Amino acid sequence: MLYQLSYASPDKHKIIPRWVRNRKERSVPTRTLDPPRQASLVQRVPIPLYPEAAEKQQERRAAILRFQTRYALAVIAAGAVAAALVFLVGPRLGGRREIRPDAGFECLPAGCLFAVHANLAALRSNPLALQLARSWAPGGWETDYAEFVRATGFDFERDTRWIAIGVSGGEDARVTDAVIDADFDHARLDAYMAAQRKQSELYEGRAIDTFHGPSSRLFRLAFRDARRLLFSNAPASDRIRTMVQLGTRGGDSLARRFKDLGAFEHVPAGSQVWLGADLERGASLRLPISPGSDTSFTSDLLRGGRLGLISVRLDNQRAELRLLALYGSQAEARHAADSLAGLRALLRLLAGRQSAAAKGAADFARALDAIAITTDKNAAVATWPVNVALLKYLFGGARNP
Repeated sequence: MLYQLSYASPDKHKIIPRWVRNRKERSVPTRTLDPPRQASLVQRVPIPLYPEAAEKQQERRAAILRFQTRYALAVIAAGAVAAALVFLVGPRLGGRREIRPDAGFECLPAGCLFAVHANLAALRSNPLALQLARSWAPGGWETDYAEFVRATGFDFERDTRWIAIGVSGGEDARVTDAVIDADFDHARLDAYMAAQRKQSELYEGRAIDTFHGPSSRLFRLAFRDARRLLFSNAPASDRIRTMVQLGTRGGDSLARRFKDLGAFEHVPAGSQVWLGADLERGASLRLPISPGSDTSFTSDLLRGGRLGLISVRLDNQRAELRLLALYGSQAEARHAADSLAGLRALLRLLAGRQSAAAKGAADFARALDAIAITTDKNAAVATWPVNVALLKYLFGGARNP
């Protein structure tokens, strides 16, 4: 006969067996213990009656443990796969991320009159956009830099993420400073520099190499870090020394100057190329009124302004060209908007006269009607949506500033 321990009576200090009162059930022991209804001196001690029940409980616990282990391993594996994808694919997608419009200008001298920024990573799949970026490159860029590109195997369109350019000096003596963010083959680059450089110096821990370009002008190169190259074709080395110093210690840079002018906050989101002119310091911008025309639009029309800003937002189907002139008051901005409206009417008249003779001039004349001229606080703004065909026509005859 099986017994099951129960509880001790508070007034008796011995264990009392619990019997089944029903005579018919006397041969069957109870399988559960009733909870004590009062404080006891002796606690109940469970006694397993069936070993197979305990084995099933252990098997269930083992199954739960196996499930939890497999779940934890699955989570760890998923995390490892995600980390691998970020590591392997992330750098390839990096070019698609938006680049700040002020990137690179912290290394350019504040005395530059023009600032140009081209986000080539965003334009890489668009041949028309690359052609547009080149058309706005300052004079001397192709001749001084092209030989360097060919000798090092550097693919400008494939390897460059963005370019920040500062231009100073008059039309006959332009000085171009630039910061190029790209992937470089440093082994080939070092070999090229060793064979081609005319002079080398060390400044602020950076090597500055001097070269003679195909145009017989000197240009100098220095690396700020592994992927950012500093370029200057100034006659003296003081210019690139200033750029190296700005990159290592900071100072009065073009980024600070154009931030004070409000340039970066007026660059529309998504713009791939923009050009800013420091009108307050006498920057003069000249653009032909139509491709191949000897008549030009100059920034004298915007006299009294602090900043002139041209931005381009381009996709495969259309582009949006935007001209902004920033002034010290709303009255000046309204006067500039009226001047731009008069210029639009003049361009429409001249383009109408050329439409019969010049290919594409008729489309150009009709497209001028789409130019919207407004004022935004202290700024006069002209916005022009154009299609790809018209954009090719326009920038086929573009000139450098």
